[in-house]
Amino acid sequence: VLPEAMRFLAGRTGAAQARLAEALGVAGPDEAQSAAAAADAVAKLVADLGLPARLSETSAIREELPLVAAAIHEELR
Repeated sequence: VLPEAMRFLAGRTGAAQARLAEALGVAGPDEAQSAAAAADAVAKLVADLGLPARLSETSAIREELPLVAAAIHEELR
């Protein structure tokens, strides 16, 4: 879930993601490519650790997802 959220939010959080890419040793030639590389690196880490990659693989309660989405939307405003 995190890598997809990173990709979705790259337009707002690109600078922070570029710093993460630098810390992970995967920085690209510009902010956008660095942000994409950071998301890819996090996706690989999730896979390597055997962590859930999708909400359906977690214990998330379907009925609570609209509340979570609303909270995220409010945070991003």
